[in-house]
Amino acid sequence: MVYLNVWHTTRSDVQSICNFGTVYVGEVAYANDIVLLGPTAAAMHRMLLICDDYAKEFNILFNARKSECMYSPPYKCRTLVPFTCPIFYVGGHSVEYVEQWSHLGHIVSAYGDYKHDIVNSRNIMCGQINNVLCYFSKCQPVVKQKLLYAYCYSLYGSVLWDLNNKHIEAICTTWRKGLRRV
Repeated sequence: MVYLNVWHTTRSDVQSICNFGTVYVGEVAYANDIVLLGPTAAAMHRMLLICDDYAKEFNILFNARKSECMYSPPYKCRTLVPFTCPIFYVGGHSVEYVEQWSHLGHIVSAYGDYKHDIVNSRNIMCGQINNVLCYFSKCQPVVKQKLLYAYCYSLYGSVLWDLNNKHIEAICTTWRKGLRRV
């Protein structure tokens, strides 16, 4: 896949779709992962049309089966039954709606709940601790402790989490148990 920057298109109407102040943030890309953000269905349709135009011009295929769409309702409406979401198309094929998806190793939820991401990080940490303790079981405790800090204490992305979430305690408990096992 190719890095696609919608901001530098010739259509000036797209630049006002998603802004923080004067900075356009309707498209976020990292390597071959592209995320389009739109405040309305019409804005998303316009961005996808630009993607299709770009794909035709540069002979690129965007895979709708590897694409996912998520509707995040306003905070006040999160307990209501969601409305019928519009169908979006990439390369002539419809895109599936999901309630959560993984982006750059993090699980993003339509409702802004990081429960699944926190639980996933806890499970990864648990596996890493077990690997260190298994493969380096004959090492001195000080060495194992340094290995734990070096290989198991990555909380990449944790700055996004709500620290009042009840699942945060599970990560803390896993870490303390790992230290005690050393």
